[in-house]
Amino acid sequence: MKTISKMLGVLLFVSIMLASCHAFATGDDFRFSARSSSGEIKSGESFQITVTTENASGEDYLYRGSSRIVGALPYLVGEVDGKQVTVMPASVPITNDYRETVIKAGETIVFTWNFGEYEVAPAGEYDLHLEFVGQKQVIENFIIVQ
Repeated sequence: MKTISKMLGVLLFVSIMLASCHAFATGDDFRFSARSSSGEIKSGESFQITVTTENASGEDYLYRGSSRIVGALPYLVGEVDGKQVTVMPASVPITNDYRETVIKAGETIVFTWNFGEYEVAPAGEYDLHLEFVGQKQVIENFIIVQ
């Protein structure tokens, strides 16, 4: 009898914990901000963009995915010679394993992404696109490559 009541208590606790976590982002759950390592970047040079992802939902969020949580994925989109150009960061250190992790209300994830190591950003003006768990934000005219 003691074992059954302990198991019921554990089951109740787990149910309450899962109920208090979001399983999917709803659109305002996360806030993003970013800054570049340099205000002036020359084409062919490497640069970094530091991205901050904040759980702004007011509730804990149940994240399902890689055990290495890096927050919002950034990429640059611009127009060069009349053609749309997308510049992705260098290799992303996300693992293939699967894990459930709680991102606490108000918790921030800060990660610095490297650009230009494998893909040269042609000269032009770029918008920064940030994506995380189905939520997206665009920061227009974020960076100019000369």
